[in-house]
Amino acid sequence: MNKIGINFNKGSGDLRDNDPTTTVDLTQISTVLNRRRKTIFICVAALVILGVAATITSPKYYDSVALVLLDQNIERTTQQVSSVGENSTNDVAMESARLVILSDDVAISVVKRLKLTDEAAFMSPPIAPFTRFVGSVFGAIRSCLNSVASIFSSEAGSVNSETLLLSSGALDNSSQVDPLVAYAARALQNGVLVSRVGRSSAFSIYYRSADPILSANIVNAFADVYVSDALNANYVATERMTEWMQGRLSELERNAQEAAGEAEAFRAANSLSSGANTGSMSEDVVDRLNSDLSEAITDLARARAMDTALTAAVGAGQDALLAGLPRGIPAIDDDEFATRQKMLSDALIDLNAAQEDGSAPRITSNKARVAIAANRLYSAMQRMKEQARGEVSLAEARVDALRESLNVAVTNDAAAGPAQIELELLEQRASTLNTLYQSYLTRFREIDQQRNFPVSNVRVLNYSAVPLVAAGPSLKRTVILCVVLGLILSTVIIAVKEWRDRFLRTSDHVTKIIGAPFLGYLPKMEHSKSVIRGKSKDHIAREERLPVSRYFFATNNMRSQYAETLRNIVLTSNLEFNDGRRGRVIGVTSSRPQEGKSITSLNIACSFAAAGKSVCVIDSDPHMAGFTRIVGAQSKAGLLDILSGSLEWEEVLQTLPSTNIKMIQCIIPKGFNHGSEMLASSKMSDLIEDLKARFDVLVLDLAPMGPVIDARVLMGSLDQVVFVAEWGITPISLAHGILTGDRSLETKLLGVVLNKVDMDKIGDYASDSDSATYYQEYNAYIN
Repeated sequence: MNKIGINFNKGSGDLRDNDPTTTVDLTQISTVLNRRRKTIFICVAALVILGVAATITSPKYYDSVALVLLDQNIERTTQQVSSVGENSTNDVAMESARLVILSDDVAISVVKRLKLTDEAAFMSPPIAPFTRFVGSVFGAIRSCLNSVASIFSSEAGSVNSETLLLSSGALDNSSQVDPLVAYAARALQNGVLVSRVGRSSAFSIYYRSADPILSANIVNAFADVYVSDALNANYVATERMTEWMQGRLSELERNAQEAAGEAEAFRAANSLSSGANTGSMSEDVVDRLNSDLSEAITDLARARAMDTALTAAVGAGQDALLAGLPRGIPAIDDDEFATRQKMLSDALIDLNAAQEDGSAPRITSNKARVAIAANRLYSAMQRMKEQARGEVSLAEARVDALRESLNVAVTNDAAAGPAQIELELLEQRASTLNTLYQSYLTRFREIDQQRNFPVSNVRVLNYSAVPLVAAGPSLKRTVILCVVLGLILSTVIIAVKEWRDRFLRTSDHVTKIIGAPFLGYLPKMEHSKSVIRGKSKDHIAREERLPVSRYFFATNNMRSQYAETLRNIVLTSNLEFNDGRRGRVIGVTSSRPQEGKSITSLNIACSFAAAGKSVCVIDSDPHMAGFTRIVGAQSKAGLLDILSGSLEWEEVLQTLPSTNIKMIQCIIPKGFNHGSEMLASSKMSDLIEDLKARFDVLVLDLAPMGPVIDARVLMGSLDQVVFVAEWGITPISLAHGILTGDRSLETKLLGVVLNKVDMDKIGDYASDSDSATYYQEYNAYIN
């Protein structure tokens, strides 16, 4: 496979394509990389040298990691008082724990414990010279920017260092922490990395330092301080809960005593005794007792159902839980029981997945999890069973009491009934308050016991040992990274260069992008640039001009790429003009000045003359007269004198030195500005017709088509047009616009020839189908 389906239509150079649906040959990409190999080498070498220099000059650093684990019961203290909350370690709780590890209190405690303010390795760590240099450069740039900003803001210069420290969080006036300790704590927080280990309840505490002992001490101190902080937090929470329950117990005790006192006072005032038949009851009291009885019966049924279900589940034994969760148990409003049910469900799901995968280690591990979860759930079920049994007894007692009260109330005397009922209500209220007091008292004793024996929900899994081997800097990793970055940088630079490379370089550019015939490459020859470039158009210093024969590249180098291209132009012209007529008119033009069209015109004429044709060259550029400048003015009269009617063409016709080629030069008077109008006159057409009858080939050296219209006004008199483009200089878009913007030019275009080609570099741009790729192999034929 040598193609990929990527469209580079919006690019340029070899990757440009007018058809957005086509693919790009991989050989084109390799060609681009080959010709930009110097860019790739420079980028990679520069970054590797910088990376190696930075690595060699950088101090070694050591990494240390400690692991701490959070128990699932994070909210243990709160759950002992209330069942609201979750036992599972959720993401919010884990993130909160991570923030606690990085809190100011923990960082300051570590700083004080290790006395980091006195550690030179921490307060002033070694800095690599390269890093110091880069920092100095950026510091200088920042200072310059601040200086410029201070010009526009008078307040900028009044900000002192203390304000900057306060704004950055390094100092805090609201606390009594030493500023140096606060600075060290802030630096420690910025250097310590705390991350959760996968989806577990464990955290890794990571720190990097140039001192291996300091690195290990810091992460271990963080672990110890965090465990102590968690223990203190539990103790503080328990202490606060104890204080709250003490106040609540005092209030309940006082209310219970007051309720009992009210009941006794009411009994004494009405001469009543508990359970005595003192009278009948009012209708409202009976309705209220009936309502309470109905509610009590409902609670009793619910409690019995719960007791029956739990008794059956417990009676099935713990082994029954290994097959799945018990069925038929009503919803239990107990978070601990729900959590243990979920733990067993998750463990069973994982076990089933492991059994499907057939992984023996996973099956063994998950069976252990299932056994542990089943044991915990079974213990919870036993506890809930006892609790349900107690609730059944309580509900039965309440139903019996209400029934007895209702029976007594119905049969009591009407006068004594209300007082007796009121007394019973008072007694029930006193009993309820007393029961609630006893319940809170029991829970208070449990919490007080935990306060005396605090348990932390955090423990250290692994302390960090002092690293014996430096973690870096690694020369190998640096070199690999620099090579990758160098390749990325060179890719960006190459992409920019290729995007900007919008010039004609290969035959594919001419045939595929412009859609014009390609005539060949004219190599860059010695003296191919005119020595008169830059001279004024009416002054030619004969002593600065080379002999005309030095520009006969085709005839002086018969076995050369230059000569072969000229022969191809002659052959192509003959094939298109094969009717035997004389007077073939060939125009030579370009898109821009200084592309070598005049020298190309001269050598085309020499090639036709060498083939036995009678040739006449007409310098048809009344603006710059490039052909006349090259060969040198042989007389004081020229084309403009013929077109003005001053002279006949026979009087102006000259012979090119050292050849039998005739020529009509263009001598431009000072201040002459009407060349286009004279070329469009009938006299120019008559001149061409007269010369066609005399010569086999007329070569017209035309003006460039980009800046002026001279070539276009002569297009009707031309038979063939040779378009000269300078290799690597002529923009593709300019040539494409000129060649496709004139219909008459398209029909008469013989082809495009690329001039001043660097044959040593053309292979970096040409495709495999281009003969220029194999130029070095043609030396035996073309030398």
